[in-house]
Amino acid sequence: MSPLSTPLDLEERLRRFLAEDLGRGDVTAESIVPPDARASARLLAKSDGIVAGTNLAERVVHLLDPAVRASGVVADGGLVRRGEVVATIEADARAFLAAERTLLNLV
Repeated sequence: MSPLSTPLDLEERLRRFLAEDLGRGDVTAESIVPPDARASARLLAKSDGIVAGTNLAERVVHLLDPAVRASGVVADGGLVRRGEVVATIEADARAFLAAERTLLNLV
């Protein structure tokens, strides 16, 4: 994989990652989650370590919900302890569920 040269390269790759994970969409979320529902989640460190990919978390969800909000994001390279909150994200619930797999694969 070549290095990303522009923000558009990154956005295009994130869109491809989402498309690969979603296929024809998140049928379950669309069936049971009300269209106006919001969701909030905390990303927790599974073990002690160095964070990587948090700058992508909000960007991935943003592609599906431009009103996404992230807070308490630990910067890439930051040290975390097991159980520590790496980021808190609030977004449209359907968008969040659709982006979940891609988001977790990147962080």
